[in-house]
Amino acid sequence: MHFTLSITFAICASTLVRSLPVVLLASSDLLKNGQDAQALNAEWKSLTATSPCGNFTTACVENSIAKCENDTWNTSAGACSKSQQCFALPSVTSGGTTIACTSERNALSIINSTGATG
Repeated sequence: MHFTLSITFAICASTLVRSLPVVLLASSDLLKNGQDAQALNAEWKSLTATSPCGNFTTACVENSIAKCENDTWNTSAGACSKSQQCFALPSVTSGGTTIACTSERNALSIINSTGATG
């Protein structure tokens, strides 16, 4: 009996989760996220492992997702594969950006889909 109730609950819960609406950002917020990602990518191009962290706690540094430790960049844990690069990408579910290793083509597609140009 307990097993049957567990199965029934799991099926009902998964149906409920799948039927919940996906929250999308307003186009103006999505555009801002895209522009912010572009600005970060431009700013991060000049960073090296020996650059001071400044205002960042995480950034793309030398094709790695790097974390600031003692005002220098630790790139050891987040190196992107040879077929990918590190990019700031616009969040599509909330305000802001995310950092990920992906292809340049994919990053440009995601950023361009926000309406950001340049």
